[in-house]
Amino acid sequence: MRLGGASDEYIDNYNSALDKANKFLFENIDDPDKLEAEIYDVIKGTPLEGAEKEILSLRDNKELLGLLMFRPEKYYPHIKCPVLALNGEKDVQVTYRENLDGIFNGLSSSGNKNVKIISYPGLNHLFQTAGTGNFDEYKKIEETFNIKVLEDMAEWITDLK
Repeated sequence: MRLGGASDEYIDNYNSALDKANKFLFENIDDPDKLEAEIYDVIKGTPLEGAEKEILSLRDNKELLGLLMFRPEKYYPHIKCPVLALNGEKDVQVTYRENLDGIFNGLSSSGNKNVKIISYPGLNHLFQTAGTGNFDEYKKIEETFNIKVLEDMAEWITDLK
């Protein structure tokens, strides 16, 4: 969305609406009548308004729905090992800053003091040098995995004590 010129406020509203719709869908997955009747009210006035059919189609894909509803925060208190979290800044599947900050803050506030985050300008979700980061670029990029990321990973592992 950001690549298309969407403002941060729009993206925040969109993500909030998506979370609300996904939660409603997940909680009512076994009640199709309620889903059909109330999904319109759940997303009315949000950036998702008009996408009711697409949202309802998720109910048939429980794996995707589970992935959308996954919240890693509940696992952070249990993670005590060193963590290296990496993201490409042209990742369009995950908002890199929110993802890295969430991981760092969640683990740090749970007492894990060995957390390092790195973002890579110009790299996509697959850690490839990319123009836009969009999916249609994946098959056109010859680079398999950026060497700088591999070097950073190797250095981090080597430095573990």
